[in-house]
This record gives sequence, C-alpha cells and structure tokens, in this order.
Amino acid sequence: MEDDSKMEHRSNSKSVQAEKVLRPSKSGSSDPQACGVAGGSPTPSSLKPNMCLGAILPEKLNRSHLCHAVRLRFLRFLLLGSLSATLVSCTAERLQPVVGTIPQSTNVVIRQLSNPHLEQVMSVADARHLLERTGLGAPPEQIAKLIGKRRHEGIDEIVGRLRTEPWLTVPRWVREPAPAFWARGDMEEDERQRFNMARDREMGEFRNWWVREMIESPSPQTERLVLFWHNHFVSAYAAINEQSVAIARQNLMFRKLGTGSYRALLKAVIRDPAMLNYLDNENSSKEHPNENLARELLELFTLGEGAYDEATVKEAARTLTGYGVNDLHNLSFQIKPWGQDRGWKTLFGNHGNYDGDDLVDLILEQPTAGQFLTHKFWKNYISEINLNESELAVISATFRASDFDLTVLYRSMLATPAFWAQENRATVIKSPVDLVVGTIRTTGVLPTDWQTLSDKLAMLGQDIFGPPNVAGWPGGAAWITPARLLNRRYVLAGLTPERVSLATMKPVTTQMMAMPNTLTLRLASEDYLGPPRYSVRLLHEGKRIWDSGLLTVKGGYDTQLNGRIQNKSRLPWQTKIFETKIKTEQVSAVEIFFHNDAAGPDGDRNLFVDWVRLGNRVYLASEGKQISRCPPQNAAEPGGLYCQGKVVLTKSEPLSENTDPSPPPQDTLLAEDGVLRWADDPDEPGRNWRSFSVGFKNLRLNDRHWPGFALKIAITRKHGYLMQVENRDCYPDCLLRWPFTAWRNDRDRSRKSIALPISYPSDDNVRSHWQGLKSEDKLLVSLLWRSLPQLLAQVKNGRRYREQKDRMSAWQPHLAKIFARLTDTKYADYGAAIPLVFVRRDNSRQTMMMMSKAGQDIPHPNGNAPTAGLNAFAAKLRGHFPESSFSQVLLAQAPVSVAAGSDDLKALFADPVFQLK
Repeated sequence: MEDDSKMEHRSNSKSVQAEKVLRPSKSGSSDPQACGVAGGSPTPSSLKPNMCLGAILPEKLNRSHLCHAVRLRFLRFLLLGSLSATLVSCTAERLQPVVGTIPQSTNVVIRQLSNPHLEQVMSVADARHLLERTGLGAPPEQIAKLIGKRRHEGIDEIVGRLRTEPWLTVPRWVREPAPAFWARGDMEEDERQRFNMARDREMGEFRNWWVREMIESPSPQTERLVLFWHNHFVSAYAAINEQSVAIARQNLMFRKLGTGSYRALLKAVIRDPAMLNYLDNENSSKEHPNENLARELLELFTLGEGAYDEATVKEAARTLTGYGVNDLHNLSFQIKPWGQDRGWKTLFGNHGNYDGDDLVDLILEQPTAGQFLTHKFWKNYISEINLNESELAVISATFRASDFDLTVLYRSMLATPAFWAQENRATVIKSPVDLVVGTIRTTGVLPTDWQTLSDKLAMLGQDIFGPPNVAGWPGGAAWITPARLLNRRYVLAGLTPERVSLATMKPVTTQMMAMPNTLTLRLASEDYLGPPRYSVRLLHEGKRIWDSGLLTVKGGYDTQLNGRIQNKSRLPWQTKIFETKIKTEQVSAVEIFFHNDAAGPDGDRNLFVDWVRLGNRVYLASEGKQISRCPPQNAAEPGGLYCQGKVVLTKSEPLSENTDPSPPPQDTLLAEDGVLRWADDPDEPGRNWRSFSVGFKNLRLNDRHWPGFALKIAITRKHGYLMQVENRDCYPDCLLRWPFTAWRNDRDRSRKSIALPISYPSDDNVRSHWQGLKSEDKLLVSLLWRSLPQLLAQVKNGRRYREQKDRMSAWQPHLAKIFARLTDTKYADYGAAIPLVFVRRDNSRQTMMMMSKAGQDIPHPNGNAPTAGLNAFAAKLRGHFPESSFSQVLLAQAPVSVAAGSDDLKALFADPVFQLK
C-alpha cells in the first residue's frame, strides 16, 4: 500500500495540467485599445484582470505580429507584478495547441526550411540569442566566437555540442549495483531509517552534481535538453520510495536517448523504473490494470489532451500490464508474465495482441503524432506567447518524415525563421535554472555559498527532481508570481556581487582531508532569524584538547523565507575543514555544539551533523549520542539537533577499504545478511507447488559477488522437496552457464530456472539440470543447499520472519526432513566444512563513509576559473565588445528601467528584461 504522501501526490496529479500555449480568445476584442495602446501606454486598468493575453490582442493579428512597443510595455508591467491576476487566470486556462496543416510533400518541407535568413552573419544580439535560448546563459567569450559566422554555422556548432554522456564524472554509487531495496521490508526501524537517510544523501549529492554539471559543461545545450525531458517525462524522487539510483539512471537515460529516436526514447520510458514506480504501473495487472501510465503516455508524453478517448486509455493500460521493476535484479525493468494481459485489444481502430512497444508504434502512426512534442519544443526554444501555424506544421512534418529523429526536430527549431525573428525575442520567461545557472555561466561569478544553489532553485519554484505533479513545472507566468519575483531579485542580487574574494573559495581536496592533523566536518542548517552558531571540540579522556571557537553556518536554508524542509534530501550539506595540530590517536571523542536554537510560527533554526573526519578515521553522526532538550526519537538520527545541545561521537572507523589482512576463506559462502522474502502455507491443500523464498545480501563465493541473491525452497508433488534458482532472482546472473534444459517461462522465454531436488530425481529433465552445470556452479548450489540451516537461523532475526511466523512455523516439520537428508546427498561433497559465514556490513554506513572520502572542488563556470565579481566581468565585456553597450550583450531587448546605453551592471541585472530571453 502506498504511503499517505504518495497517495496525496497521485490524487493531485490531475489538478494541474501541463501548461498549454493559449490561442487568441474567440471573444477577444478587435479594438486596438484592447491592447492598452490608447493614450500611448498600457495601464493596469486597461489590461483587465479576467482576460488572458489572447483576449486583449486583435483577433485578426497572429501573436507573432504583436507590436514591439506594446510587448515591451506588457512585459514591463508583467514583471513588476501589475498583471498577477491576469497571469493566474491565463495560466489556469486549458486550451489546445494550434495544429496546422502538414505539407504532403517532403520537397515542400525542404523548400520551406531553405531560407536566406540562415545565411545572415550573426551579430552580437544573434549570438547571444542562440546561446541563451539553446543553453544556459551566454558567456561573452562564446558570444565573441560566434560573431561573424553565418547563422547556419552557428546552428551546426550548437547541434555538434550535444552529448550523450555527462561531462563530469557521476557519483560512484550511480554506476554501482542498486542498494538492497528488496530487503528494506525486513529491516528494523532504525536500520530502515539509516537506509533511507543514505538514499536522501545520495539524492542530495546527485542534485548538486547536476547543478555543477550545468555550470561546468561545455554543452549547456545538453543540460537544457535533459532538463526539458525531466519536465516532459516527469518523475519525482519524493514519490518513488527513496529510489535515488532510479532517478539518477533516468537522468543518464535522457542524455543517452534524448537526441536520438523519439520512438526508442518512448519505449525506454515505459520501461524506466522511476517512471513505473512514479505512475504506479508496478501494481498494474491483468485483473486490475492501472491507467496512470497509459493516460500520461497519451496526454502528456505524445498526443496531448483531447487526441484520444477513454476507451483508448483503458485498452492502452492493458498493453502495459505486467510492466514492473525487479528490486532484486539491480532495480531493473522486468515483465511479470503472470500479470500481463495477452488478450485481444483495440487501439486506434486496430485489433491485435498488443504490448507496450506496439502501443508506442500505434501512437506514432496517428496523423497528429509529433505535433504535441513539436509544440512543446516551440514553447521551450522559440516563444511562449507567439505561435506560427505554418512553421509549426513544417517542423512537425519534417520531424515525422525523419521517423521522429529528435536531432532533426531540434535542428528544425533553430533553423525556422521564427527562431531568429525579432518579435520572438524576450518572449520566454527565464526559469530558475536559466536565471541562476545562466547568470553564473554568463558572468563567471560563483557565489561563495555555491553549495546551496539547488536550494535556491527550489526557493524559486524549480526543485530539481521534485516537480509539483505529473504535469511538471508549468513555467511561463508561474515563475514570476509576486512572491517569486521578490525571491528572484533577492537571489539575483547574491549572484552579482561587485567583488568576490576568491581566496575564501578554497577547494576541500582529498589530500587535505587525509592530513593527520586535519578535521573535516560535514554539516547543514535550517536558518530562522539568522543562521545557527556552532563549535567543535576534541576530547582526550574527557578533557578538552582542541576547540574551534564559536562559528556561524553560512549558506543554510532560510525557513522563514521558504518554509521547513520537507525532504531530508534537500538539506544543504557543506564541508568545513580545520587545522587542529592534534594527532588522531590522541582523540577519544568529538563534540559538536549547537548554541543558538530559535523557533517561531513561521520558521525554525536547526543544525545537522553528518560526519567528522580526522585524518583517515571517520566518526559517523548516526552512531553518536545527542544530548539536548529534545533528543531524537529515532536512534538513527542523533545528528539532527532541533534544540540547543550537542552530538558526542566516540566511535570511529578507518577509511581503508580492507583492514583485515587475512584472505577470505575458499569455497565458503560469505554474506552480509539473510532475508526472508515471502512464504506460502506449506500445508495448503490442492496446490502442486508451495514454497518460501530467502535471499542473501552481498553474497560472495571465491572471486564471485552478487549484491542480491535469492532462492526458493519448494514442496512439489512430482519432485518432493527441491531448491529453485531463477535468473531473475540474482544480480549479476546466478550461474556462469545455464543448462540447455533449464526451465523457461512460457510467456517470457528470457526467464529461466533450475530445480535441484533433495532426493535423486526420477525426471530426466530435472536430473539434467545438475548434470549441465559447470563445476563452479555445482559448488555454488551445493553450498546454497548446505547453508540453509544457517541461513534460516539468521532470517529469524528479521522483521518479515516475525510477520510470517505462523507460516514459517508450519514449515518446520518439512525443514527437519530436509536437514536430516542433506548430509546424505551429493551436495555434501562440495565446499568447505562450514558452508556459510555472515560478515555484517552496513551499506548505509558505507555510503556515508564513501562520501567522507570525496573532496569538494570549486566549480569552474564554462570550464574557467571563477570571475572575481562584476568589476572583473565588466572588464571582460569591454575587452570582447569595445563598441557595444553592456545591455546589447546581456539583454534580449532594450532595458526598460535604465538607459539603453547604460554600463551599470547592477542596474541591468535588476532590469525586468533580464528576466526574459
């Protein structure tokens, strides 16, 4: 059953639909005064609050013909908050995208796209426009490189920069096997909390990694496109049970497939574990099909609202039944054949035994396929308010003729005349990522609290990996509500200081952290009426031997401004480093004090400690003790100081990978833990097969390793007691070579298993399962059989065993018979005398230990060292553009609050036009 937060998330998912570009209202006035031009300038009263933009434009005029002066006046009032009521009503309307006639001839398409406008030499404004619309910001040096080139050459450069792999190395855990989500239900509450906290830290690390990738990447165009896909195929970390690795892998999938075939991308999305979890398709079966994924695939991913009927949704949902996720097999996609509907289905007038891939193919055969995505690309790259039906039709037809090649769609957007048209400049409101990351890339100025940039994005309404609902961030006017405008100006002021002391922005390197006299502290804070004040002390046998003095946390999360943090993955963790001149062996305890607690109805001040590192030893806060007025109820969270007090850390561990010099025993199973997965009633009458399943966490045998490995013990009428090993129940593959005669599932031939009875099998097929094994696999399965008594003794300590105690008790007579026979079987001839050794290893602790090894380098905007403030940026502008005003380089249109030729950078960044691109 879903938790309440997830249920609420689902129930609200239909309440806010993806924002649609609005048609001019049929009731809109054709009177020029409706545009507010009477008397020379618009006023708030002339732009009626209950009328959308389309209603105040002459019906005969296409949006692309909106007069320049009126548009600027409109945007000025928009950004000053005078039209907030109008904007809210406009955003709430749900109108259909404009659909134009698709040209029938490819030659017509080519001829329409061949336009002399692409031969024009790019000016400063053109170069800035191309960079800012396709990427994030427009650095002066990149503008300078494009000036003098023809527009089509600029497009070639932009398309050529698109990448399928990230520029920076992703966090190590992203490429490693998934954590043991499959065993989470067996964990005790404190262990489960530590497991979830480790996932929250991973998500926070990956969120900050992506912000840094956006800042440093030589292809900001890739980052904008990946961000587009995250907002098109929406998943949210908070709604997928802390599956951080699923979100991270989805991000990599968008990079790999986001510029290739739309067909291939759609087929990958309906198999994506994060998506399947987010839209509840894991619970979709033949008996109870879930319509969420099918509905969003049709409405938000491909065709758009109104292009299908409810019968199509129901039939589409049937094609996706059985599509789920295997937590044990590296959190990977799997088809559950017992839940798959293989019956006859009717879709778009076609009849057949369709599955999910067939559904995608049928959707793309529809006449309007591709138009919905073309429209969203237009809004993202060309204009949020101006549509050109004929150009949309040409681009959509080109996209379709290419068999839905996404690079063709991308290039077509940049090549269309509308992209370069003056009337479409300054018609897209910058998203928080545009505003924050784009400003950093443009100026090269890195704020001293750069570690909290993802929190600033969340404050402005764009929580990375946390969109508000299945429709994503609505964008447009939603970015500039009155409250968000104030926050945008506040954040922007912090991004544009006149001077930055680069000396204070020292990297925390791995070498620095490893120094024997160095103390490294990882902490975060929630601020309220100011930040927390803290201090660190080192003790030797109860006596203080070093004290940091009173310090202030900088770059915390302002709860008065933004409300309390709802998800621990949002904590703005940062690393502080101190020189202590104290040797590690002198320290018996570390104390971290929180001195100035404060709370009120509109906020709370708190301090969070993650770990302390002294040389090559690490003290984890999760293993410390909190002394305060409000100690945590959860034993896994002593590092969360919600009241004035301290965290005392006395237990440390070395960071070396292996402190035990002795080699592991040969021909012996080593495992971290044993887990009961489920159990049938062994005495249920009328069943040919009754079984229970147990698993190993981090199973090892000689040089082989499986992060997860499970087996089934079954009672069968034909073969008696047997052990079944199935390829879907282990990762990597259970066996080096599967016997040719292995059982295969009739509905999914990729699923295979072997049966290993405790008695000599009479069936030739079953007998050949053992005979067809390699010697290494015979050793493995023999040890699995022999270790069963030890394994079951271990799983008795788990939560699931207690929950299914009655059933497992019913298995005891059967298990006694199995154990009595084991010593007389062929399995007894294989392996060491002791078949299984449990070696406890807390992976959640390992995750935090691994993070304590990583240094923290300073991001380099566009790959360059940070700029020392606006004064240094101004010098860079003058060097590149001696004959251009700063406003020509930085703004999409002339400023509205300062003179057009002004070189006052602070004023230009504060100008409303800087909020547009």
